Amino acid sequence: GQCSIVILDDVSPGESVSVRGTATIAYPGLDPLTPIIRATVPQGDSDLGEGWGFDADKDYIYPQVLLEKWTNGFDADAITGPYILVGEEVVWTYTVTNNGDQALSVIELFDDSGGGYAPITCEEADTPPATLAAGDSFTCTVRGTATADQYENFGKVTAFYNGDTVEDTDPSHYFGADPALTIVKYVSIDGGSTWFDANAATGPYLLEGTDPEFIYTVTNNGNVALEDIEVTDDDLGFICSLDLGIGGSDDCFATGTWTAGQQDNTGTATVTYSDDVGNSKTLTPSDMAYYYGADPSIDVEKNVSIDGGLTWIDADAATGPY
Repeated sequence: GQCSIVILDDVSPGESVSVRGTATIAYPGLDPLTPIIRATVPQGDSDLGEGWGFDADKDYIYPQVLLEKWTNGFDADAITGPYILVGEEVVWTYTVTNNGDQALSVIELFDDSGGGYAPITCEEADTPPATLAAGDSFTCTVRGTATADQYENFGKVTAFYNGDTVEDTDPSHYFGADPALTIVKYVSIDGGSTWFDANAATGPYLLEGTDPEFIYTVTNNGNVALEDIEVTDDDLGFICSLDLGIGGSDDCFATGTWTAGQQDNTGTATVTYSDDVGNSKTLTPSDMAYYYGADPSIDVEKNVSIDGGLTWIDADAATGPY
């Protein structure tokens, strides 16, 4: 590549100096670099001053470092990253590779999870080495706990070569999954015209001849979609199966059989959510509904007295008292 070299001091013929230049160089397997250039001033020349250009043998040095940050085994550079259940462990793995051609020292790792880069502490077995030879790598592990919704942060590594700093950054993402589900069971005693959220006894009174009807309203009030939600009733058994997106709600219907006296039964929604890293959570919200099976009746009992009301006789058959 082309480079522009600046001689800072006068140089005598045949004297070697280290100078710094800039160049854009295509080097297999590496990003475009600004290498350090060593040059030897040719013998026989003199009065070399600032801005003087020359042809010289040059050794190009490529100090460089590469960081790859993994989240629970995912190279999660882009949103959303893996879905991880809230409260479960997050494992960040920082793999640092010396992908240049010079040994590096004073290697430090940082993260911006708290707003602004701050040093991180690796697990004891992963302490950064004092020096990292060209082509070598090391791994740092940091653990945390998943929080709700989209999470993003950047890892950063810095290292030194001969007074020069090299660095690299890498983003990381995960989505904190917080599944949540509710069910409300309603009862109707008029063929579905009116619905009662009858959570306490006695609930509405229902006359014989009309069967109770039930609605089970299931709502996804978490931050992830839920599939294969099974709605059941402890009296009626399986009611329905649902899939609900975030914020979604749907109804299932069932008809029971009228029964006299105080009645109560419970609707339950059951679903298991599994995240991307092997964790699962089962939700089983439930809601009870009451009704009272009304069975009104009346009985008339006629008694007769023949002694001015001193005694009474249930004279259902002839001849009755004399």
